[in-house]
Amino acid sequence: MKRFFLFFSLAILFAGCKEEKPQIELIPNLEAEYLSEEEVDKSLGFADSNYDIRKDLVEAVKSIDENKTDDTLSYIIALRVYIDEKGKVRKLKDISSYYDRLEVSSDGRKNFTDRDKLNNALLKKIEYWRFNPSEKDGKRVKVYADLKDLSVISLPGGKYEVKLPNFMSGIFGSQEEYLTNADEMPMPLGGLEALAKNVIYPEQAKREGIEGKVFVKALIDEQGNVVKTEIIKGVNPLLDNAARDAVMKIKFTPGKVKGKPVKTQVTVPIFFKLK
Repeated sequence: MKRFFLFFSLAILFAGCKEEKPQIELIPNLEAEYLSEEEVDKSLGFADSNYDIRKDLVEAVKSIDENKTDDTLSYIIALRVYIDEKGKVRKLKDISSYYDRLEVSSDGRKNFTDRDKLNNALLKKIEYWRFNPSEKDGKRVKVYADLKDLSVISLPGGKYEVKLPNFMSGIFGSQEEYLTNADEMPMPLGGLEALAKNVIYPEQAKREGIEGKVFVKALIDEQGNVVKTEIIKGVNPLLDNAARDAVMKIKFTPGKVKGKPVKTQVTVPIFFKLK
């Protein structure tokens, strides 16, 4: 009986000294493995050019909808989608900001805040999406694209409204896509001199000796107006903002396909150089 008690005591002691496995998970840097849309030469969107993601988004929200009142409930979608060389979705990452998690948005609409529940519902739809392979230097590559600035609104009476941004270009391009190629591409009215006149070198950037080249993507409507800008490659927030402001003020000749004005997108480089 004494021997059994001694063995049992030692077993407890050794069990108590067993080293626990670390609880920290090392997350891989997927951006080092996947290229952004801006880095690839070809990003041709869905394999089915007529594919409409709105149906999938509504069905995903419907499966988890908690709107049981006469109010509206907003399901904000913000995901980074990682696509392999064959055009198949491999991973998703939540890229929602702190503000997306607020219970009530600035316009007073109540937001759905269980991001995991929403993302898992979306995953069941997104895993079946298929894209045309993206290419870089003639080779198929892995690419990531952001699905953001959109939401599904649950309305009273079991109805749903999908809010999309004014444009959806690139991989998630829609019928309102802004073309990267046209028979006639937009040109600044007044030429590059007119663009240069709109560029204001920030005084703080001058004092700090900040210079460099900023690449701005401009989305241009059928009238030649810049409707939105995006920094493709920046230098510093001061110069980036100055470049965007300059491009927003410019009027372009509209892009054309077969003589008809179309929506287009161009990349405008702006070089800030101190004398």
